[in-house]
Amino acid sequence: VSPEGRRLALVIARSYDKDGQSQNVRLFVADAATGRLRTAVGKYDGPRWSPDGTRIAAFFDGGLAILDATTRQEIERVMLPKRDAPSDDIVWSPDGKSLLAGLYGENGGAGDPQNDYFLLNPATRTWTPEMTARRLLWLRGEMVLYLRPYGTTPLAPASAHSVWTSQLAVYDLASHKDTALTSGLVLNDDLSTCGH
Repeated sequence: VSPEGRRLALVIARSYDKDGQSQNVRLFVADAATGRLRTAVGKYDGPRWSPDGTRIAAFFDGGLAILDATTRQEIERVMLPKRDAPSDDIVWSPDGKSLLAGLYGENGGAGDPQNDYFLLNPATRTWTPEMTARRLLWLRGEMVLYLRPYGTTPLAPASAHSVWTSQLAVYDLASHKDTALTSGLVLNDDLSTCGH
């Protein structure tokens, strides 16, 4: 849903491959009130609106495109840092000047995929690896709230029994400093926002 709530970015997949990956995907922009589809934007997947609603970031085969939300034309196109890793998540900075792309990484044996997140430098069109996370939210400035990958934590000191845990943490993109917010037998499962 666009930030002002009037438009939808919809991806329609016409088929799936043997691994369950969508094929022949098409991105459409629709009116949120009527659901009426407008002209297809193109072969893109995983769209995310910019905070001001003027652009849409979306994946294409091996890369990421920035589209003008009004004209539906590509403004920019850049190849992803790991072309063999399936793309999963796009997170805009609150000011709309930067973005992070999440590509499937190792799952840590937990059976739940983790994402390797890369920061796009818009000036040089290059990617910087930042973190591995289950999911993240860009808070403000250079601060990111994220769920660390699954790990195991003993039920008690020196215990042979352990449980899956996932800790909540804050990451500073400027200093690359990571600060844990939770510890111990915690399984944080998802992140969401409630406005500004």
